Amino acid sequence: MTKRLATNMSQYYMRKGIIADDERDVYSYGFELVLSALTSIVLLLTVAAVLGIVINASAFLLSFILLRAFGGGYHAKTHRGCIVAFFVVFIIFSYANSHIPVAVVPAYILAGAATSSRSTATARRGRAAACTAWKGLT
Repeated sequence: MTKRLATNMSQYYMRKGIIADDERDVYSYGFELVLSALTSIVLLLTVAAVLGIVINASAFLLSFILLRAFGGGYHAKTHRGCIVAFFVVFIIFSYANSHIPVAVVPAYILAGAATSSRSTATARRGRAAACTAWKGLT
């Protein structure tokens, strides 16, 4: 569904003359990534609002975004798999936040390792940024 919506969005912008035909695939991919991320964030904040843990979810989101930006991490094969993995990590952090005095330990353990596109030093900076954000907001 995400891919179809992203394709429709890029075709709409192409028909309006905003993007060129040869750029359509690039824009479709970008729209797909944005839609997938927005879906995860909206679902997370909706569940958090229902459970009354919006502040914890916001702290998790900030540290997770920093972690992904600087440290890399797991890449699911599908958007559905990505959303499921995102929620599993959120459940682990929520449990840790309510049962471990300093919830920075799971942040460090679950932090992204060096990947083919990111160096070990970059992964360490991501861990440090995520841990600092999590510790400061909880």
